[in-house]
Formats: sequence, structure tokens, C-alpha cells
Amino acid sequence: MDNFKSPSKYDFKLKAEECFKSVFFSSIASTDGINVWNSILWLAKDENWNLYFRSKPGRNHILNIAKNNNVSIAIYDSKQIDSITGLQITGTAEVLNSAQDIEKAMKYYHNDKNEISNIYTEDDAKYVLVKITPVRVFIYDQSRLGDNRVEIMLKDLRAS
Repeated sequence: MDNFKSPSKYDFKLKAEECFKSVFFSSIASTDGINVWNSILWLAKDENWNLYFRSKPGRNHILNIAKNNNVSIAIYDSKQIDSITGLQITGTAEVLNSAQDIEKAMKYYHNDKNEISNIYTEDDAKYVLVKITPVRVFIYDQSRLGDNRVEIMLKDLRAS
């Protein structure tokens, strides 16, 4: 955890959930081991904070994941001006191949943030579905933490 004085009664899990639910798009960084690529994606998550996105097979981030499955994700509302809140996540990505894994992931993909998920149902067969398993999750909440970020333990985020 970065060095900071913990604000009293601050619920990091609640704030992380609020941040995730209020932001529809995120940025994911991937690498092939030499070059780094950043993409804007719509993410869904399950109760264990596994993240899901879909993409076309030939996209740079999909090609990078095939070579190096380590990814980094930033989730934040780019319209924030006075005080910035966001999540920084590192994890490992895998393209889902089994019908059972894809069916399970699609349940989250089409139900999470359902206000816009219905626009992502066309031509599903032309896409691959990717699961990101978080390794570390940090919250950056400028109003409560100043210019510090705090690591949120995955065990605290995940469903019991």
C-alpha cells in the first residue's frame, strides 16, 4: 500500500464498486514484450472482480495477449475536473475458448451495466471474449487520499 494516512470510515470496496458502475469505458494497456498498446474498452465484471471484454481477433491487444498475458487497466470518468477518482488494475488476460466459459462470461457481459449492454449483441461470432483475472487493484480518490493511491485487497472485493 502506498504511504498515506487512512481516512476514517472510508469504505474502499464501496467506492471501487461505485467507480466501476459509473464508468462505461476503460483503458487497457498490453504489450507483446517490445511494443505497448493502449485500447479503450467496455468492461463487465463478475462477483469475483474478474473482468470481461470482447474484441475482434486481429486487434493489437488480442495479438499482444497471445504473446504476453499481463495487462494493466485504468477505469475512470474522463469528465472529472475538481476531484479525480479511478481504479488501476493489473492482471492476466486470457481469450476464452470453451463454450462453457464463454456462456458464463456472456451472462456478465450482457447484464453488467445493462443500460448500454444491448448494443453489444450484434455479430457475436466475429469476436473473441477475454477474461482478465486481477492481480492487484488500486483506488485513486483525490478527494479522500490526495495524490495517493491505495491498494484494495482482492479478498475484500470478492464475494464471500
